[in-house]
Amino acid sequence: MDFNYNIAIDTYQLAQRAWPNLGRWCMEDLRDLLDIQNDDAHRVLADCEDEMAVYNAIRNGVKSGELSVEPPRRRASRPGNPGNLVSALPVVFLRYRP
Repeated sequence: MDFNYNIAIDTYQLAQRAWPNLGRWCMEDLRDLLDIQNDDAHRVLADCEDEMAVYNAIRNGVKSGELSVEPPRRRASRPGNPGNLVSALPVVFLRYRP
């Protein structure tokens, strides 16, 4: 089995996207939200298990369609103003070779 240490999953950022109205996304609040019982908070193994439980809850919520971790869409600055849609368009570079 190969490990890729360049890939990291930030459960804090995922939780912010999954529950944007929560207000606080510290592990204590996420434990309360998900009803995770942990008497060993701030112990390495227990904290890792809690992080995994949060990740799995988000993953299962996304799979079922109950949660979304998509970044929020930007709104136009005022009604009728398309905002900066040009920056959202994909950039295509063409190279001309005679």
